[in-house]
Amino acid sequence: MRAVIFKRSYTAVALALALLMCVGCSGCEDDPTSPDDGPDAVELTRDGWNAFEALDWTGALDNFERAINRGAESTEAYSGAGWANFRLGNQADARVRWNEGLQEIGGVHDINFGLASLDMLEDDFDSAIDHFLAVLETHPNYTFIHASGINNDDIRLGLAQCYFFNEEYQNSLAQVQVLNSRFEADLTTVEGLTELSQEIDRLISIYG
Repeated sequence: MRAVIFKRSYTAVALALALLMCVGCSGCEDDPTSPDDGPDAVELTRDGWNAFEALDWTGALDNFERAINRGAESTEAYSGAGWANFRLGNQADARVRWNEGLQEIGGVHDINFGLASLDMLEDDFDSAIDHFLAVLETHPNYTFIHASGINNDDIRLGLAQCYFFNEEYQNSLAQVQVLNSRFEADLTTVEGLTELSQEIDRLISIYG
């Protein structure tokens, strides 16, 4: 095709380009891909969460990214993009979107929970503790509404694990006792620490 074009005179090429530009402009108002057409950022974010709740992580991510590209100004699109990436195993991309979301307007509890989960996977227990506590500060009865079975019990369990790995055993015990008030252990003995570890494992089998 290029060879044919280059054989034409400059006048012919200019006329052809002018004709193409006129045709293109005449259809601009009806172009479905125009940034001013189609769903806005709010609608795309809603569609993203609907796809996420249907376990369509790829479809969810596509909608959230489109919402961000359309100028989403709330945390929801960034939170959703982070969670969709997380579910798809794209941990680095999840962290980028979540960190960006922290700078936007709106609640960041879902983002902090996501970052805490990511920190735990990377054995950054200090950071995970900070993010978990940030959620409990503003949402002591936290529930992740876009996935069933994720709530403040998971935060308590996450904190118990992080504190244990950090050898902050008393703090770990305190979190375990929120979930099982009858549990006791002598943390000054190896046996007591073993019992605490086993209780955390038992709770993981229930809540994890």
